[in-house]
Amino acid sequence: MIFQGILLIVIGTVLLTGLIKGRGRHRSIVVQLSWISVWTVAMLLVWKPEITSRIAFWVGIGRGSDLVFYSAIIILTTIVLILLVWVDTLDERITRLVQDIAIKEYDRKTNFKGGDSHPHI
Repeated sequence: MIFQGILLIVIGTVLLTGLIKGRGRHRSIVVQLSWISVWTVAMLLVWKPEITSRIAFWVGIGRGSDLVFYSAIIILTTIVLILLVWVDTLDERITRLVQDIAIKEYDRKTNFKGGDSHPHI
C-alpha cells in the first residue's frame, strides 16, 4: 500500500508537470490528450491493480505484473526503434545541410558564378 501511494504521487506529479509545461510549447491537442490518457491510465492501474490481473487472465497471461512487464518491453522497444529512425533521418538532414553550406561557402570564396554545376564535382 505504501508503494502504491508513492507511485501515485510520482505519476500525479509527472502528469501535472506535463500539463503545466505543455501549455507553453506548441504541442498538438492530440499529443497532449494522449499523454494525459497514458498517465491517467497508469494512475488507475496503480490504484486498482486487479484490473491488470483481469486483463492478463483474459489474454492468457498468469499475472497482472507479467502483463505490465511484457507490455513495457514491447512499448519501450517500439520507442527505441522509432527514435533510431528519427536519429537516422536527422543525420541525413544534417549531412545535406552541411554539404549545402560547404558548397555555398566554396562558391562565395571562389566567386563561382556558374549555376548548379560545379567544375570540382
